[in-house]
Amino acid sequence: MDKLKALGKEGGAEVIQLLLEAGADVNLVESDGNNALHLAAYCGTIEIVESLLAHGAAVDVLGPDDRTVLHVAAAGDNPDVVPSLCRAGVAINALDASGNTALHLAALHGRTALTRLLLEMGADVSVSPEDGRTALHYAASVDQADLLQLLVDAGAEVGALHSDEGHTALHYAAVNGSADAFRVLLRAADAQKFDLLSPCCQESVAITTLSQWLNSMKCILS
Repeated sequence: MDKLKALGKEGGAEVIQLLLEAGADVNLVESDGNNALHLAAYCGTIEIVESLLAHGAAVDVLGPDDRTVLHVAAAGDNPDVVPSLCRAGVAINALDASGNTALHLAALHGRTALTRLLLEMGADVSVSPEDGRTALHYAASVDQADLLQLLVDAGAEVGALHSDEGHTALHYAAVNGSADAFRVLLRAADAQKFDLLSPCCQESVAITTLSQWLNSMKCILS
């Protein structure tokens, strides 16, 4: 990946263009499971990405951990290449081997700009793996109120449960200790008519923590 990044910075896009015109296999997969498009997406070299796509690079090839090129771009925090990949037909809501979409990865790493772009390109905020964890759960664990607000505005459900732990995003925000993040979720819960002390919350192993934080947040918000 470092070599490809260097090529992108040193005019290497022209070299790759010449190689492709000479008949290089655009979809050749390396021993580690990546192909040229995966590497270019991870490094954020938009000129190379567009050149590969123009020469027939497949966007549906899965790399290591069943990640699409969009997963790879999200992991590398490279929003510049996202529109090109989406226009080429990449499955924007595809799940990798861990059950994550590109949106999950963006939220997990607290990347608000990338999250906004993915939502604009059609990412579904409600998609989750079998355990029920959504992008909102991830965002609540990284203490970024603006990211949470973005997801809530896009329709993320505050009451969605991570079934492995029985937690909502509120639980993650409570454990993380962010007043701003918790405030965003409290307001969203009220707007969505979500009962903070509903049976699903009472059954959670974290209800004691949530109750403590509810009391403290009431003091802050009053």
